[in-house]
Amino acid sequence: MTGVMGVTRRPAIALALLALSLSGCREAFAGPTPDDLSTWSRTPLPPDARLAEQALNDSSCGAGFEGPGQIRVALQDRRTASAAAFFMTAPAHFGSCLLASGSGGGSSTNVVPSLHGSITVDEQGSGTVGNGHATTLGGLAAQGVAAVTVDLDDGSQVVASVGNGYWLSWWPLAAAAVRVTALDAAGGPAAVLEPSPDGWAEKGGTP
Repeated sequence: MTGVMGVTRRPAIALALLALSLSGCREAFAGPTPDDLSTWSRTPLPPDARLAEQALNDSSCGAGFEGPGQIRVALQDRRTASAAAFFMTAPAHFGSCLLASGSGGGSSTNVVPSLHGSITVDEQGSGTVGNGHATTLGGLAAQGVAAVTVDLDDGSQVVASVGNGYWLSWWPLAAAAVRVTALDAAGGPAAVLEPSPDGWAEKGGTP
């Protein structure tokens, strides 16, 4: 089996100290009408209720969750007509998945993140989508965070989805995230996170 999303979660409660690695064994994304992600958008598209329902019923999105009917979609990050990433929650559980062309992959954990500061990175994963590659990045966001942007090492930027106390983004590019910026309602920076040897850390406090 091909590993679709090899996920590293860093719970916010011990972001600099704890790295909990989860790797799921999943089949590569496939479907009768494959989405080649050529229409992928750097800004999120409106959530799709049909895709949310699909996520709730997809075995890979629900992997590791216990109790039918308890899983809910906390946030959807849609980038094409048929491809979206999700944060899934249930009592004492937290997970993510990516759906494309009718199939998906993901994982979950019982280490539920908690928020300290304006923003955290609690989800960071990468894997294959058909013949391509995808990376997910997301976490918790404080109530005052109105927007989140992700700068990549190729010089481009991805605008994340934000809602319900979470932020989430994904991209089908061979590029790594080098900076995550949380913006307040006035458009000013609330926090800037950059990767460090121990995970993601705030750059010199609030800029």
